[in-house]
Amino acid sequence: MKEFVDYFWGEKNGGFDVLYHNMKHGLVSSKELSDHIRERCQIEENYSRALTKLSKSAANSTSVGTFAPVWQILKNSSERLSGLHMDMVHKFQEIVKDIQKYSEEQHKKHKTMKDQESGTLEVVQSIQQTTQLVQKAKESYAARCLEYEKFKRDTGASPKDVEKAEVKFKKALDDYKSLLEKYTNVRNDFEKKMLVSCRNFQEVEIDHIRKMKSFIESYAKASENNHSLIQQVHVAFKQQSDEQTVEKLIDQFIQTKTTGVEKPGPLEFEEADLSNLPLASSPEQQEKQNSSHDSKLKEKGKQNSSMSSNGPAATKHMARGVLRKSKSWFLSRGKKDKKKEKKKKKKEVAAATAVEVDDKKRDSIAANDAGSEQNSVTSKDSKENSQTPPEVDEEGFTIRPDHAEHILSVSFQYQSCI
Repeated sequence: MKEFVDYFWGEKNGGFDVLYHNMKHGLVSSKELSDHIRERCQIEENYSRALTKLSKSAANSTSVGTFAPVWQILKNSSERLSGLHMDMVHKFQEIVKDIQKYSEEQHKKHKTMKDQESGTLEVVQSIQQTTQLVQKAKESYAARCLEYEKFKRDTGASPKDVEKAEVKFKKALDDYKSLLEKYTNVRNDFEKKMLVSCRNFQEVEIDHIRKMKSFIESYAKASENNHSLIQQVHVAFKQQSDEQTVEKLIDQFIQTKTTGVEKPGPLEFEEADLSNLPLASSPEQQEKQNSSHDSKLKEKGKQNSSMSSNGPAATKHMARGVLRKSKSWFLSRGKKDKKKEKKKKKKEVAAATAVEVDDKKRDSIAANDAGSEQNSVTSKDSKENSQTPPEVDEEGFTIRPDHAEHILSVSFQYQSCI
């Protein structure tokens, strides 16, 4: 391996400055490497999140049909790839932490090197200045020497001018020689210190390069291992997708969604089951049933006639009760129930009136004789009522007779039932 001590000298003595700035660039390179790997971490993290989102979309895809198992394979593959990329992010983050730690140590080491090589820096500046002074003294000496020789060779020059030129020449010569001696001493000191500094700079640079290469090797190894695992995932995905043949997908669909293997059989005509019907009744039993029905109708007719004969007070009380019941019934039921109840009551009233008509027809034959006598009596009463004037109260209003109240109560009862 080549050494810095052999390649950083030169006329201008700028080797120290080059080596020092190269050491400072090492700190910049470590920070740039850290930023690079950090950006790669961000890319891998975003890619991992995108794969996770993709796996969720695959999971939300249709899970029915013959292609459903393939969606499951896609979901599992995306999840594994997302996990591998997230593992790569963690490994890269560890490398970034190591680089940052090394950068801090490197910064401290550079400060130490600066203090340690300050003597060499002073010698470098001194030799550079001495070199410039020697060059100027050399030029001045050459000019004074040429002037002195001109005056010596010039026969027309005065001795005083020749003496002045000689004094200047000797002074320039002494300055030139003294600077040469100083340069020799500075150069010897510069060489000693520069040799040590070159070795120190080379050691620092070797350590820096080894450290940086270790980071790069870790970075490359993490990428390689992760990509090998990713390759395994892709290979497994291909194998699983190849295993899901058309025949296998059809078989899986049949196994999970089968509805049976028996085909529907033929249907035959069957006779109706009449065992639950009651037995037919004889003519005698039918006559008994008709007679019992007629007796019930007669009892209902008698009850209705007794209610009408109780007088206007009873009919008023009954009408009020019916009105109250009809009000509560009207408020508690809907429109449909109202219509049904009205129809039902109309039928009941019609049936009751029909029963009354039948009873009257039956009783009319037996009551014809008594009817003539009753008609004569009623005609007399009507005459008397027609002849008697109506009763008037104290204020001059006509008093309603009792039989009129009875008629109004009966009509009100009939209307409420309707």
